[in-house]
Amino acid sequence: MKKKKNNSKLKNLKLNPRIIIYVLLFLISLFLFRWLSTVALFIIFATITYFTVYISIKVEHVTFDTYIATSCFIGYVFGPLYGIIYSVLIGLTAFSVARLNQYTISNILIATICSVIMYYLPGTFAKAFIVTIIIRSILAVPLFMMLGSNHLENFTQTISLTLVNLAIYLPLLNLIYLFFK
Repeated sequence: MKKKKNNSKLKNLKLNPRIIIYVLLFLISLFLFRWLSTVALFIIFATITYFTVYISIKVEHVTFDTYIATSCFIGYVFGPLYGIIYSVLIGLTAFSVARLNQYTISNILIATICSVIMYYLPGTFAKAFIVTIIIRSILAVPLFMMLGSNHLENFTQTISLTLVNLAIYLPLLNLIYLFFK
């Protein structure tokens, strides 16, 4: 009996070890890129937050800090645990410039709550962000009034932070979200 010739190229194909190494390096680089870009995002957000909190402390009656917005973003994209860690660590270090007091601790608490709430809201990032910022404003006004803050300053800071978050930070964070999605 004659053997049939199998002209299949797959049987004659030899895997070059270099190809396997290149494929593995490519897969590892994809994983590392995601990890490194996440670390870079945390560092960039923290730096911007420190700067904007410092400026907001120096300018009375108006606030434009990125602390709430970045805490919400981290919580939405990476999960509530990362949102809690980010909002507490960055909040404690950023607001230590203004001395930690009942107002700054309350702000850290509100940011932590917002980062968790945003993760569980259904819908798109933009819708969840808008709802979270509205919830933040609803929580902040009575809380700060109970703590005895200046009513005019409390009102102007809440309005300015809400407008800045919705008009400026929402579009920027939405673009960044498209990258990390």
